[in-house]
Amino acid sequence: MKFGIVPLLTGDSGGVYQYSLMMLEALRNPGTISKDDQVTIFVHESASQDLSQFVLPNWEIRPLSPPSLRRTLGKVLHALPFGSQLSKLFRPSGAGPQRIPQDISHINFKPELGAWFRRFGVDLMIFPVPMSISFECGIPYIFVVHDLQHRLQPHFPEVGSPREFQAREYLFMNGIANAVCVVADSEVGREDVLACYGATGVSANNVFALPFVPPAYLPEWVSADRRQAVRRQYNLPDNFFFYPAQFWPHKNHARLLMALALLRDKYGIHGHLVLCGSHSNEVRSQTFKEVQELIEQHELNGQVHYLGYVLNEDMAVLYAEALALVMPTFFGPTNIPILEAWTLLCPVLTSNIRGVRDQALDGAILVNPDSVEDIAQGLHKLWTDEAFRIHLCHKGTERLKGLTQQDFADRLSLILKHAKRTFSDIRVKTHNPASYVRDVNEF
Repeated sequence: MKFGIVPLLTGDSGGVYQYSLMMLEALRNPGTISKDDQVTIFVHESASQDLSQFVLPNWEIRPLSPPSLRRTLGKVLHALPFGSQLSKLFRPSGAGPQRIPQDISHINFKPELGAWFRRFGVDLMIFPVPMSISFECGIPYIFVVHDLQHRLQPHFPEVGSPREFQAREYLFMNGIANAVCVVADSEVGREDVLACYGATGVSANNVFALPFVPPAYLPEWVSADRRQAVRRQYNLPDNFFFYPAQFWPHKNHARLLMALALLRDKYGIHGHLVLCGSHSNEVRSQTFKEVQELIEQHELNGQVHYLGYVLNEDMAVLYAEALALVMPTFFGPTNIPILEAWTLLCPVLTSNIRGVRDQALDGAILVNPDSVEDIAQGLHKLWTDEAFRIHLCHKGTERLKGLTQQDFADRLSLILKHAKRTFSDIRVKTHNPASYVRDVNEF
């Protein structure tokens, strides 16, 4: 069988970028696919990742689309979750956003894109990032769902604004209903898929949990010289909390900053917080502005250090040198930075919410993300209790057992074997993609 995969390879795309690399690393792991299988990686010319390390003798790299389709794909990507910035990869200057159909059960088929994939002999597509082209191109596919927060927490504007909600419903309803199999990040994520979209006819037997593992780029040890070099580069304080996150409202920077101020005013501790992450999107730009205003309002200028976008090679040092990762997010089900922190023996504070608490268990301080007081108490415990920080590092190391690159590859291999078996039962008429995709009006 020949697999096609469409990774997202722009470094400022956060967790989905790391997940794309995780998937590629797993596919090249011996035993994940058979020796007779082949892989084609479809990438856009703007991808920032060098793929030479992933390419095996039976692999190839191709453009995601012929030049005539780039404008179309730019519009398609605009319909992705957080997709307005991603669409810039494909949208010529002046092109407008895609109009989301009022009837989201109506699929805008793109047979020309399916023909492009079939030109390279692809039998089954893999989408590490959910994209509407998965069900629009008419080729069987594996669909990855990272979260369904537009259904679970629609009050957040990045997922619940009218246009964003409509775009996500179009994407996830059709993407889940028509997939050969669906992959979620956890058992909680799997439950969400079935609870939110079980009515589309998706079978529980075709929905799999594939837990995140620490990204392969992270070393488990960082030299003293490297630590000092990065410290000098970013002018880091001696002790600091670390929060790598793009500036979405659900990341909860606001309450974290207020907790930092409370830590100072109530406990007399002038703690430092190091932030990194992009804010190029309209919503993120507004959130970043509000963060800056809060820093001024609470007189935290000397305590908060924003580093901008940080390269992968520097991230390991930031984790290793940090007093703790502090991540009071409202979104799950699970999050990669928790695993990154554990890998570098960095204590973790995160949110006591469904999914995240199942991921962290006793490997983190769990706080109420709505409570500034609760977050501040957690910060105080981390800042003052070295023995407890060591205890958390030990528990984090224990939690990483069973979450290795090999574990991820083994689980992915089982999913691909299931997909192969299911593939033989799928009716695909290459000249008519609509014959493959089911009519969601039936559900």
